[in-house]
Amino acid sequence: MGSSEYYLSCAKAREINIIGYLAGLGFKPEKIRGNGYWYKSPLRIEGTASFKVNSGLNRWYDFGIGRGGNIIDFGILFHNCSVSDFLAMLTAPTSHNPPYQLHSFTPVPPSAGIKIIEASELRSKALIRCLNDRGISYTIAAAYCVEIRYQVEGRKYYGIGFWNDSKGYEIRSAYFKGSLSPKDITTIRFGNDTISVFEGFIDFLSFLQLFPQPEIPRTDFLILNSLAFFHKSRSLMNTYPQVDLYLDNDPAGKSIAMQACGGSKIYSDKSGLYKDFKDLNEFLINHTNANGGIPLFQSIPP
Repeated sequence: MGSSEYYLSCAKAREINIIGYLAGLGFKPEKIRGNGYWYKSPLRIEGTASFKVNSGLNRWYDFGIGRGGNIIDFGILFHNCSVSDFLAMLTAPTSHNPPYQLHSFTPVPPSAGIKIIEASELRSKALIRCLNDRGISYTIAAAYCVEIRYQVEGRKYYGIGFWNDSKGYEIRSAYFKGSLSPKDITTIRFGNDTISVFEGFIDFLSFLQLFPQPEIPRTDFLILNSLAFFHKSRSLMNTYPQVDLYLDNDPAGKSIAMQACGGSKIYSDKSGLYKDFKDLNEFLINHTNANGGIPLFQSIPP
């Protein structure tokens, strides 16, 4: 049986329960009215819940942006990816574990939530291998990440955990990409005049791999953990004389970088460094393979 038979079709993916999927990402409804589950939008920053999921139809609608649809429509907006990338994200199959067994995204009652069992030093060989496959060394990852073991509906999982400023976690493994609420940005400050901005923590770790830093780094760091947090973070970024943007080379990332750079001279779009790749990590993976794992640069790019 070929491995391609394990990949979710669009029709099968649309059967995934949106409420359960949102719970896996760390989002809980603010209120429930019949079949209507109301959330503060995962796609943007808002104070009043205007993102609705109809549990009967398994469809969502964001009244703030006037868009809605099925889980695929949501996934490509939330993760800023293509349909095929989102399906691959849902189904990272191996020869031994079909995706439906690995992570089926079964519905999770909002009251159940996700419970952290333990946060400890990275030690799982599978998680370390996952990072190594992305070109990231254990030494760099261990300085900023932990191993999270958590439980959903009595089922236990584990992944690479990266904290945020609200004491929530971004979670990654070979089979899952999500969050443990509350979802927020991550700031790492050393009192520098420059702040480097990344969409996710994998790109942040990739930067450290590419540009080895002294004991006290030469830049502060802002990891958005979702591009939707960019505008919320403008007040923080505007306190720095220099803001270096390492956003993804996709329409959403390029649009935000263009707006920011066009509106203020303090912003600098650094995506030209990896212009032929979708993001900084893909650049790292390709150049690490070509250079035998040796860091490419010894200083931050101009």
